[in-house]
Amino acid sequence: MTKTDARLLFLECLGRLLVYAKECGIRAMLYEFYRSPAEQKKKVEAGLSKVGHSQHQDWLAADFVVMRGDVADWSHSIGDEYEKLGIYWETLHPLCRWGGRFGRDAAKGKPGWDGGHFEISSKWRE
Repeated sequence: MTKTDARLLFLECLGRLLVYAKECGIRAMLYEFYRSPAEQKKKVEAGLSKVGHSQHQDWLAADFVVMRGDVADWSHSIGDEYEKLGIYWETLHPLCRWGGRFGRDAAKGKPGWDGGHFEISSKWRE
């Protein structure tokens, strides 16, 4: 798969996710798509990201915020809406990864740390 193919796949899946969210009555708003290397470095330094190179830098990730009425839920805590969207996202293609799984340990009741993050895995290169 080429990077262009991966980007097209991502955008197709993103469109399907937005339609699904609307059908479920979930108001999800995209707030971050592309991230420059400098922006990524700042996120890491601020403890807001754990990777040096993000899929955002390759146009292969997007962050959403769920709206509660007219108020954005910036906590990204893994509530019902994020869980529903994340589970659906993972069904769209084997390369679709949801950030709500990052660091999750269900056996210990530990939630993932990035419920609003949806990406195409870097394994597209394989």
